[in-house]
Amino acid sequence: MEIGKRVLAVYLLAVGLAVAVNFVATPFYHDGGDDYPVWDILNWFMAAAMVIAVVASFVEKRRSCQAGDDLKRHLDANVPFYASVVVLLLFLANAAANLADHESQSGDVWSAVDAAMPVLLGVVGMRLWRGSGDSSG
Repeated sequence: MEIGKRVLAVYLLAVGLAVAVNFVATPFYHDGGDDYPVWDILNWFMAAAMVIAVVASFVEKRRSCQAGDDLKRHLDANVPFYASVVVLLLFLANAAANLADHESQSGDVWSAVDAAMPVLLGVVGMRLWRGSGDSSG
């Protein structure tokens, strides 16, 4: 189980880093057209990473609520879960619009998702990495 958590943690951290680097680099290599080939590929990895982040943060949230910890621990467990749910929903809505070739998708929403996702994946990935040494989970 510990190895699985470490593998998932590395995956989340790698995808978060890839999203952050590509988010910053896109204006330098993109010609301004509608086609974003790097994002089209990266979106699939982002979708999987966000689902993993939601599940991992939900498990942490449940564990924290069952333990009846203090307010700080409660917030530490709940904020990443609810933030990852929001980012996942925004991501899925825009990804579905991309797949359906709708013109109504907002670049501002994509920018928010692409800016928030590396932070969330980093937080959840580091918690998975540190938690993989626990014998409780």
